[in-house]
Amino acid sequence: MSNSSETASETESGGNSSRNITPRKLVIAGGAGFVGILAMLPFFAVAYTFGALTPVAFASLSELVGISTTSPWAFPVGVILFVGAGMTMLPILFVSLAGFLPPERSLGLRGVAFATIVWTGFFFAFEIDQSGVTFWVFVVTTLLAHFAYGYVLGSLFGRYARVPSYDV
Repeated sequence: MSNSSETASETESGGNSSRNITPRKLVIAGGAGFVGILAMLPFFAVAYTFGALTPVAFASLSELVGISTTSPWAFPVGVILFVGAGMTMLPILFVSLAGFLPPERSLGLRGVAFATIVWTGFFFAFEIDQSGVTFWVFVVTTLLAHFAYGYVLGSLFGRYARVPSYDV
């Protein structure tokens, strides 16, 4: 559903709201990504409780910016990078690709399809020496967390903006 103020403001500025990625859409996507990250927290808490997801996994992200995992700043920086990616990079990628993702009937379910693809990278980056039941707790809880992220991202974005359409 398109917001009439979005259509009016983008039409007045010479844009076509269904064909452009506008700053307004990027802000909406970032907000939806943040709420999606919040939706992941209960699943991560379950994984942490069962020892399937540890702070070390997030701390390892700090190495991307040159901070050793032994630094006291490693975990907070890793969390900031994780949340930052969930609010910027991934929502922008989703908005860019959502028009091509299945199923057509639900933007929330397109978000789930997108998040399933993203989860494969998360799986290889965060799976640290789990085995047996702990491994399967990791797989199930983190996949469900990504489903929640994707559904929230897609649903909220679809509520407040329209997915750009492209001629391919």
